[in-house]
Amino acid sequence: MELSLSIREAQAILKQRNMLMLFSLGLMVLNSWTWIELRGQEEKIILIPTLDSEVMISNKGVSADYLERVTRDVVALMLNRTPRSLPYFQDQILRIVHPGSYGDVKSQLVKMADEARKGDISTIFFPVHMSTDPANLTSEVTGELHVYVGKTRVAKDRRHYRMTWNYAGVRLSLLSFENFDDKELSE
Repeated sequence: MELSLSIREAQAILKQRNMLMLFSLGLMVLNSWTWIELRGQEEKIILIPTLDSEVMISNKGVSADYLERVTRDVVALMLNRTPRSLPYFQDQILRIVHPGSYGDVKSQLVKMADEARKGDISTIFFPVHMSTDPANLTSEVTGELHVYVGKTRVAKDRRHYRMTWNYAGVRLSLLSFENFDDKELSE
């Protein structure tokens, strides 16, 4: 009698185990199918609906218009500054810097800030030409940099800047901001 009872209990446990295995296998198949479906889909984020063209970033890259607008904003933050506005602009730039380049960019910004404070130096940059390369995540800007000491303009230089970017997930971050040539313009 005990043997038949033990056999029935063992069969009930085996039946429960088999049903749990089937349920687990079904969930695994469902999760695999969902992963395959989602893996091939493009994720898009529409940034500002009032722009004149489509500006987007997706999990596959950034549009040229988006890279141009971000470049324009970074150039404005880096080069249009006064001694009093430096803390705000530095904070805004450091928010978009890639963690691997944070120390280099921050030291570059601190150096610029020290020079600006010591000499009461303000700068204004007027872009003349901008090019972007979304495939290589680079952008270049050429324009005139006006330098003021107090209220007196002391220089007007033609400058060429290059920015390199990192793109991971749907986040664009600044790797470097470099000045390429310093040719003075005649006034």
